[in-house]
Amino acid sequence: MWYYVIRGTGNRLVKRDGQFETENEAIAAGRAYLENHRASVMRRDDPTEVFTVMAGRKEADFIPADPASQG
Repeated sequence: MWYYVIRGTGNRLVKRDGQFETENEAIAAGRAYLENHRASVMRRDDPTEVFTVMAGRKEADFIPADPASQG
């Protein structure tokens, strides 16, 4: 499963949410959230704040490679 993270200026965590099937779905959901909530997440002291939307995988879903298959 994939999740998205929205960060602002100075690496400020704005939002993290997830359980999306694909990376593209996670990024699209993060961008949609930011588009719909930009006014409420912007800081008044930084009206030019830059936001970044990133996607990642949940560790619980990560299956390590089989060492025997690494040859």
